[in-house]
Amino acid sequence: MKSARVLLLGLVVMATGCRTPDGATETEVPIDVEFAGAGSQFTFRLRRVIEDLLLDFARAPSNEAPLFDAAQDLHDHYLTLGFPDARVDYRVERKATPRVVFVIEAGPRVTVSDMRLTGHSAIGTGELLPLWPRTRSGLLATGDPYYVMEELLVFKASLRALYDQRGFLDAQIDGPHVERAAGAATARVRFQIAEGARYKIADVTVAPTLLLDDKKLGIDALVRGGFDRDSLEALRQRARVQLESGGYPTPRLDLRVERDDANPSVRLFLDGEPGVRARVVAVSVEGQARTARFVLERCLQFKAGEWYDGTKVEATTREAYLTGLFRRAEVQRRPRNPDGTEVELVLVVDEIEARDFDVLAGYGSYESLRGGLFYTDRNLFGRGHRGSLAARASLKSQALSASWMVPHALGTGTSLTTTGSLRKREEPTFEDTSRGADVALARDLIGALRGRIGYEFQARDARVFDGAVRGSAPDAFQIGSVFAELVLDQRDSPLYPTSGHRESVKLERAREYLGGDIELDRLTWSVAGFWSLAQDLVFGATARGGIAWSDATLPVQERFFNGGESSVRSFEEAELGPLTASGTPLGGAYYNTFSTELRFPLVRALHGAVFADVGNVGTRDDAFGLSDLRFGVGAGLRLVLPIGPIRLDGAANPDRRPGEETWVLNLSVGLPF
Repeated sequence: MKSARVLLLGLVVMATGCRTPDGATETEVPIDVEFAGAGSQFTFRLRRVIEDLLLDFARAPSNEAPLFDAAQDLHDHYLTLGFPDARVDYRVERKATPRVVFVIEAGPRVTVSDMRLTGHSAIGTGELLPLWPRTRSGLLATGDPYYVMEELLVFKASLRALYDQRGFLDAQIDGPHVERAAGAATARVRFQIAEGARYKIADVTVAPTLLLDDKKLGIDALVRGGFDRDSLEALRQRARVQLESGGYPTPRLDLRVERDDANPSVRLFLDGEPGVRARVVAVSVEGQARTARFVLERCLQFKAGEWYDGTKVEATTREAYLTGLFRRAEVQRRPRNPDGTEVELVLVVDEIEARDFDVLAGYGSYESLRGGLFYTDRNLFGRGHRGSLAARASLKSQALSASWMVPHALGTGTSLTTTGSLRKREEPTFEDTSRGADVALARDLIGALRGRIGYEFQARDARVFDGAVRGSAPDAFQIGSVFAELVLDQRDSPLYPTSGHRESVKLERAREYLGGDIELDRLTWSVAGFWSLAQDLVFGATARGGIAWSDATLPVQERFFNGGESSVRSFEEAELGPLTASGTPLGGAYYNTFSTELRFPLVRALHGAVFADVGNVGTRDDAFGLSDLRFGVGAGLRLVLPIGPIRLDGAANPDRRPGEETWVLNLSVGLPF
């Protein structure tokens, strides 16, 4: 029998500690604690569960009540871990140093091998089963759920609440019925559901004093449909919006439900008072220090002389928050006369600190040490414009850039961004110096879908390391292009996503009449999705690619390369694809990359991952496809930090060719996709 001893010593008395009746400071008696039968993997956790109670006993060792409570807490803790047969007792050995021994008979750890829901038809199992807050067993929490009665009872309550929410007011949940042989490590659980009838809405009565329009309330649609709790809240909200938009800022609404179990149906009674109708006689803004007044006034959706409208108040608050300039924005209603029929509406804001200066440092397997200085002003000139300056450097590159963004260009919801940049970067094949600028218009289209169009000009100058790479393409050239881009981003986090998806597509056209020396068309795209399989267990997948068309040989700077820390990780940077006779990467007219990754927690902020990458590069645009795919498989570690994860990946090449590495180690900041 394994045991663990924990020595609790009370060595120092707190100045604010408890005192005995005669005024002496209460002391803590040293005690030994032993967990007999706990198993070494649970010792530390058990001590944490009862730590406070052990200290209580150490202060008053003649009182065993804390030990009784501690044994009960340990028992309850074992139940939550899936040990339904657990028994915990204690004994005290009175010695010079008292010893407390907790005797633990854990029994088998039990999993639920089968969860069965029967008797239901209106709501499917696929919707009911996720209500079970189960803790899974096995490696990476992918095994059967542990048998925890507390979780089953929560599941039962959640089932009942869902049926009540949907209008099944007589629904009964019978269970949990547990089938388990004595001492068995598995159990089967069954819930019997008696849904009963879904209640209908027989009638809706609206008090005439509320002055509401039944058609706008949707009364006819309510009576034709089934009853559910959401319909009640929707009715109340429609009534409030109708009153507030009609000039009544403080309506009182009471919604009563009367059941008819014999039918079965309900009658709804909406009662209350509209309150005083108010007219807006003045409009103002307050709280801005740096922001120009007209920026706030542009957010206002109401004006003096109108009746009060709650929908316009909400729209004003929303517009103020969307500027990104304020940590708080609210519209205050201030009476201008005693009866409240005249009000002043005041948009009150609290500005954020708009200026930021950041210093970032990182490391990449190709660039080695890298860092940057970044200055951002989110309220440039007090007009809500955004300006930024950035300087980046690594052992392979240097870059300077400046940008200016106008959020509401031409008085619309479209932003205008102008950027200028100077960059120098050494690639495995060439060293490139570029100077350029671009101007782009962007706006939200539908939901999270964002569109961007613009023009870009660059002057490029390359020093090619291997003349065989250049071919007939120029080293130095100018390129002027127009582009259009769509991005849909619904990930839960841009730094460490655990669910959601992101898609993007970009089309570029470069022509001489746009100010350049070369002509080409280029299409690039990416798709990525993330799924949470269990607690902190995330599966991600991505597909990325691009193709460029040109009647002439593509300059090396405009070609696609593959391989590296964020593509096919079994290859060094840019080394996947066709090579010259001397082994220099040629790049190509198209590329594809496909990756999958499974991330899982290890210890606190340290996560692990296993992954597989596939990709190719082709030299001819008319041969675009999935031929000559190369592979990489591996595992890695991610240290999750607020600035993004520090990532260490080791990838093996399963179809290694002569001259290629057997495996590659990548160290970087940020996820590969």
